[in-house]
Amino acid sequence: MISFKILFSQEGEGEKIRTEEPFQIKIMLQNQMQQAELLHVSSHLEGKNMYMGKIPLFFTQNKSQNNHTATTMLGSCTDKEMMWLLQLTVKSKSVNQIDKRIVADEEHFTVEFTSTRY
Repeated sequence: MISFKILFSQEGEGEKIRTEEPFQIKIMLQNQMQQAELLHVSSHLEGKNMYMGKIPLFFTQNKSQNNHTATTMLGSCTDKEMMWLLQLTVKSKSVNQIDKRIVADEEHFTVEFTSTRY
């Protein structure tokens, strides 16, 4: 199993993602020592505490840095803070260190995060 690191970034101050302002989501390998490559990332966002529809994410691959990045925005809710679910499917390949076989893998996982309305 390959481990991933996910970064959320937005211009300005604060730890929470602000609604109605663009932000980036970057997914990369956690351990760069692995002989592995991210092949494809498919994803969408959905509200956890209130249904806000599914927001599709379109990731762009950066082969030289072995990461994928998407830029998106969240709609405002009546609540000041909103919990979101980032649903990810990640396809990757790695080299088995014992017999040097190439192993393809597909993993599904969910990441929770909070947004705030300013």
